[in-house]
Amino acid sequence: MTCDEFENRFLAGQENQLSVEVRSAGEEHLAGCSACQTFARQLQQLDEALAMRIKAPVLSADFNQRLANRIQAGTTVLSETQRAERKRQLQAEYEAGLEQIRDAPLRLTGVLDGFQYVALAALAGGLGWQFLPGLITFLTAQGLGGLNRDLLLAAAAGAVFLTIGLAATFPRTFRQLSA
Repeated sequence: MTCDEFENRFLAGQENQLSVEVRSAGEEHLAGCSACQTFARQLQQLDEALAMRIKAPVLSADFNQRLANRIQAGTTVLSETQRAERKRQLQAEYEAGLEQIRDAPLRLTGVLDGFQYVALAALAGGLGWQFLPGLITFLTAQGLGGLNRDLLLAAAAGAVFLTIGLAATFPRTFRQLSA
């Protein structure tokens, strides 16, 4: 048994909640471990100090009977008819709740819209990163050689991200335009 295992099981052993095998393994560990002996001694001193300072309440001789009477008085016995009616009410509430869950629209639509725009931005950025340099090279080879290649690349990337920003800002208008 390790020191951690001993410490975790020490209190259970004090309350006689351990099997004979585990208890004997703990006693064997305690006999050979000075750190756990110190731990056990400190807990014993704590128990003694608490016992001196805190007095357990003394229960009256008829406490158990009075408690049983209070429990019995608070218990309501339902007739078969009352029990059947209560069961019917609970079943109806349960089924109504299930219907509300089935009929409720997905409440994550705002979150999903946000993910759509993030996915759109990532897709546009990835496509731009992949294809814009080739497009710029193609365009400059086709007679637009007077334009600065880096400036054209920046303008194209800016146009893509401006479109994404406008789509995120005005989603309803963007959907109408793209439809």
